[in-house]
Amino acid sequence: MTEALGGGPAPAPGETAPTLPPSATVTIPPLAAAIAQHAVATARVLLTHGADPNALALERYGLLYLAALDCNPEMTRLLVQFHATARVGAPADRPATVACDGVRVLLPKR
Repeated sequence: MTEALGGGPAPAPGETAPTLPPSATVTIPPLAAAIAQHAVATARVLLTHGADPNALALERYGLLYLAALDCNPEMTRLLVQFHATARVGAPADRPATVACDGVRVLLPKR
């Protein structure tokens, strides 16, 4: 999950982490950060105050896709309640509907 949000494994001892050039900016929607951190209460507040459940993280991953891929049924259920769609930001070769059995039943039909 963290790789999809721009993270990844920590560098080995003695190695430095790759960095972005000074002119580059990476914006992660607050709702995507809440999903990555399994912060359901925070996600609920953000959604209640107008966060877009169909926003894209790093311009390509739908938030429902990330929650399903992370096999997080509580977050997936919350996003579905706020009308997130499985059609947004799911790579064709890795649909969210096969992320895990515990989440698949919560996702809207494509």
